[in-house]
Amino acid sequence: MINMTGKSYVCILHEYCQNVIRRPPTYQTTVLENDKNPYQMTVFINGNPYGTGTGQSKKCARLEAARKALEVLIPDFQKIVCNNSHQTGPVVASDRDMQLFDSISVTDPRLYELSVRMALPTPYNLLVECLSRSCVPESDLKSNMISQGRSKHFFTLQMREHTVKVRCKNKREGRHLSAQHLLARLHPEVSTWSGLLRIYGPGSKPDKRNELETIQDAQIQQKSAVKASLIRLLKAKMSELADQWEKSGGNSNPKGKFFVSPYNLPVVAFHPDSEGDLYSSAPIASSSSPPILPPTSD
Repeated sequence: MINMTGKSYVCILHEYCQNVIRRPPTYQTTVLENDKNPYQMTVFINGNPYGTGTGQSKKCARLEAARKALEVLIPDFQKIVCNNSHQTGPVVASDRDMQLFDSISVTDPRLYELSVRMALPTPYNLLVECLSRSCVPESDLKSNMISQGRSKHFFTLQMREHTVKVRCKNKREGRHLSAQHLLARLHPEVSTWSGLLRIYGPGSKPDKRNELETIQDAQIQQKSAVKASLIRLLKAKMSELADQWEKSGGNSNPKGKFFVSPYNLPVVAFHPDSEGDLYSSAPIASSSSPPILPPTSD
């Protein structure tokens, strides 16, 4: 089983030849007298040609040749590529995959290879996701490998007060195996790998981007929507004003005109830092009769 997610045709062909045919592919370059596609690449596997491609650059020609070679080597390759191209977002484990991982423990050394083949998060990536949800940065993970002879290495992974040490063949195996043991220590209640996939795997975390877009759309709709509470309050205030107008017999001063009584004139006050203090106090009331204002025409 080959994981094609996020890989180019050249990478897929190389992995297929390495695992199935056991022979590496070779490419032969030919320069053509063509301004549009001047380069031509031919893929040879075990001395036999399997595909030829042309392009504006050697890279484009190599990709085209690898694609044609894969169409010859893998049946229904086009259908597989179309299914992968229509898929969006991370790969979510199916029910069949979960049934497989139901029988595999968290510390099983085969987990890394199975995760890569099934395009699922590796143990170390799942550990990083676990720490990020707990607001623990990846920089808190401290790793070290000690070699004690050929194919005898010990990988140590430390996260604050938790430390695990495993025996491994290389650094990559030690990193993922120690991540499994650390996850088993952080979640002693989970015994199988499927349980951790349900907690931290793809699809277990809600999409915050979609939630944020939903909230923003709701806020925009609320701004443009009619506020019924404000309409009811405005209606009540207008009713009160209408009642006051009827009780006064309609003879009260109409709204919109400003009346100032000569006995209660406004006082002009200046800021304390200003230079002039004229009119800073209320005028002194005189004993004389109030001034007579000219009549106003209605």
